[in-house]
Amino acid sequence: MQGVMTSLQKALYTELTGDATLMALIRAVGDWPSPDTELPHVTIGEDRQEEWSDKFKGGWEVESMIHVWTSQVYNKGWKQAKEIADRIIFILFNNTLSLEASSNHFSIGRAKMPDKPRYMDDPEETIRRIILTFTFHLKET
Repeated sequence: MQGVMTSLQKALYTELTGDATLMALIRAVGDWPSPDTELPHVTIGEDRQEEWSDKFKGGWEVESMIHVWTSQVYNKGWKQAKEIADRIIFILFNNTLSLEASSNHFSIGRAKMPDKPRYMDDPEETIRRIILTFTFHLKET
């Protein structure tokens, strides 16, 4: 199927930007920050796709990374980044994403989080980043 990862990215974007609590915590959601994007913000990053179709139905497992970016300058420690990450986990574990009608007839199973969040500082220690990795199963309906 063409566009599985693009369709999932659109579904993630819609779900995240549709959550008023998350949007009150951040400035933006996008696919990669421009140099002038204000912090804190969230990016929907890298994906990995693997087909697991059989002779009866099609399916894909898609792993998607979501990055939380905050500023150490205005925030002492990791508290703000963790609050945002917690909200994203809550959203994706408690809602079922929906694909656009143009994505053929596929449904998305609930999110799973196979890896622990990764915590990163930039070299100048002014930016905090948490990387969340989620796995989604897309099944032909």
